[in-house]
Amino acid sequence: MAPSSSRQDGRWRFSVAVLAPVAICLIATAAASLGFVLWSAHEQDQRALERQQALARHVIELQLDRIPHDQQSVTIWDDAVIHAKLQFDPQWVGTNLGVWMHTFFGHDVAIILNDRNEPIYMSSGDTTVGIDAATRLLPDLQSSIADLRRKVAGGGIAAYQAGTSASPPYVSELAIVGGIPSLISVAPIISDSGTIAQTSGTEYLHVSIVHLDAEYARRLSAEYFIPDVQFTQLDSSAPNRAMLPLSNSAGRFVTFFDWERETPGQSLVFQTVPAMLAMFGTAGLVAVFLLYQLWKKSRDLDARRADSEHHARHDVLTGLANRVSFETAVS
Repeated sequence: MAPSSSRQDGRWRFSVAVLAPVAICLIATAAASLGFVLWSAHEQDQRALERQQALARHVIELQLDRIPHDQQSVTIWDDAVIHAKLQFDPQWVGTNLGVWMHTFFGHDVAIILNDRNEPIYMSSGDTTVGIDAATRLLPDLQSSIADLRRKVAGGGIAAYQAGTSASPPYVSELAIVGGIPSLISVAPIISDSGTIAQTSGTEYLHVSIVHLDAEYARRLSAEYFIPDVQFTQLDSSAPNRAMLPLSNSAGRFVTFFDWERETPGQSLVFQTVPAMLAMFGTAGLVAVFLLYQLWKKSRDLDARRADSEHHARHDVLTGLANRVSFETAVS
């Protein structure tokens, strides 16, 4: 019984002294490596989100600059002053200041206002519509119209005509127009040659409106390679979506710029974690095999030592206890 108990104690000591530390080291190394990978992936995803949000802001800023630039192709034009103000020609205005803005630039609505800020023309898409529709939209445009009038009164057009300003004054803004989140731009209609003089404040105005709708979202997505752009007024908590709230210059919320979030860190985790698990699994199997061999050799060594001790205490021929065994028992 004693030798058997001794061998069991030896195996237990072997397990505690060798197997346990190896297992703990493997598990700790695997956990630390996995934790580092997950932390790195999270940090990478956060930096990617910050870059995507910066791109989204830049895209909206570009659009707010692009619309007045589009307008200047028709609002700085002698013919526009003549046919919109001096000799009003609704057909010419519709073709060149209205429908043209939709056909060539993709603007959704164009409105012409007289010097009293009253609508005299409106187009929606590629169709001329009644000015009653423009009148209903005016309350949503009044702030931007008033801002432009103040810029004109402050000498904005005079500075452009004198060459001290690179462009005529304009106001581009985010707004909800007719219940639709939109980009709007208001610009004066002025002479390109300088031969048609207008008293400051009597300039007619051109209003362009671009709706932030599904069609415009698809255009932005294709142009700037931002996946699945959407404009929504509902906050989304979906983990695969990113959102940027858009507000006007007064701080009033207009809409959310929403897109499919790119997560390079998460993609990296999906690619590396299976390989890491396979690697640590292989290392674990190798460690188990080596430890098993070590344990087997240790067991054989214990068995040979026990056998040697037995032979030292017993007669080889008879198997009976010898004098050494007797003396050990007596002592």
